Amino acid sequence: FDINLIKLENNPDLWLTEILWSILKQSMHKNADNWIVAGDYNASVTFDYMWGSKPRGNQEFIDRMNKLGLIESVFYSNKEHIPTYKNTNGGKVIHQMDHMFLSENLIGQLESSGVEKDLGIFENSISDHLPIFTKLNIEN
Repeated sequence: FDINLIKLENNPDLWLTEILWSILKQSMHKNADNWIVAGDYNASVTFDYMWGSKPRGNQEFIDRMNKLGLIESVFYSNKEHIPTYKNTNGGKVIHQMDHMFLSENLIGQLESSGVEKDLGIFENSISDHLPIFTKLNIEN
């Protein structure tokens, strides 16, 4: 299979993020619908700056989603990335690997978006990821 049409420029491997982006690119019409695309993408822009001088495609994935009209709600609301993942090697919480993308018409109705830190998720070994919350002001 030729993966060059969907492969990131800054990463030699093919990841789920590129397959998702390709499907969305073919499926959605910019500004036509309400879209919420969320999950654990294992994509953290801090990886791009930690692994040497060359980015590994994490910001490239975010930029691709933005070009589809999908805006990452946590960053948009807070003007910074908020860590969601607790590294099992050392226990550091520095990576936002979980993302919620909203279509442009929904981002205009965004009241807040962030990461819930006070549920005892890490302390009670429920998960190594914190949940994202997003509040929209949807009028009928």
